[in-house]
Amino acid sequence: MLQAIVLASQDNVFQPFVKRITGTGTINITVDGGTFLFYFTLNSEIYTQVQVTKTAANPSIGFQIVTNGDAIAVDMADMQGGAFASSPIPTTTVAVTRNAGVLTYPAPGNVNAVTSTIYMEMAPNTVTDSVTAQVPLQTDNGSNTDRILFAITLSSAVPYYQVIAVSAVQATINFSNSAVGAMAKYAGSAQVANFNAAKGGTLGTPVLSGAMPAAATTIRFGDDSASNGIFYGTIRNVKIYSTALSAATLQAMTTP
Repeated sequence: MLQAIVLASQDNVFQPFVKRITGTGTINITVDGGTFLFYFTLNSEIYTQVQVTKTAANPSIGFQIVTNGDAIAVDMADMQGGAFASSPIPTTTVAVTRNAGVLTYPAPGNVNAVTSTIYMEMAPNTVTDSVTAQVPLQTDNGSNTDRILFAITLSSAVPYYQVIAVSAVQATINFSNSAVGAMAKYAGSAQVANFNAAKGGTLGTPVLSGAMPAAATTIRFGDDSASNGIFYGTIRNVKIYSTALSAATLQAMTTP
């Protein structure tokens, strides 16, 4: 059973929900017309989301029921652009665009313009998408000219903590590479001429010069203010402090 889709070459993920009705034989799914078949284990009581991915043009999605007489039930036979499964988008025959999962909150009363510390736990689902860098968390003045952020480079999957004031980088502290799906703890503190950050209990190289950005108006989760830093992954347990915690404290609070 195949369904051809006309698309330019891109990362594709076929991610249906499937349940076994009868039989015990092998069930495969494909995103390329059967050239590559992916086997998965099914439950007869509940629907299971399964996935197969491939970078190709004109994907042809479908199922292979190996044993005659076996039967399956399928729901949300969803094919999306991307390298990993995500929540399904209900649709029929017309393509739709997913809205970016970006949250914003007011910064006044939450972010101190003179000293601050940001803590988060983050796991990327991919490190190759977005425009410039993936930005899971940022505080800014409504633009990218004055901001404090955590980000992940696209070229080498290096996460970093950065402070920018009047469009000039004041501090960048790099961490060890991010593994896809690996949750890690991050923390960064900022005050004039004293910037520190840690990941997973390891301190980055401090920056002992530089200015603070203008007072933040927005706390932003999942992107930067220019929509160039869409983050694909999980962010949790965010904490914002109105003081610059010490390097030793950052190291302790990020230790696994």
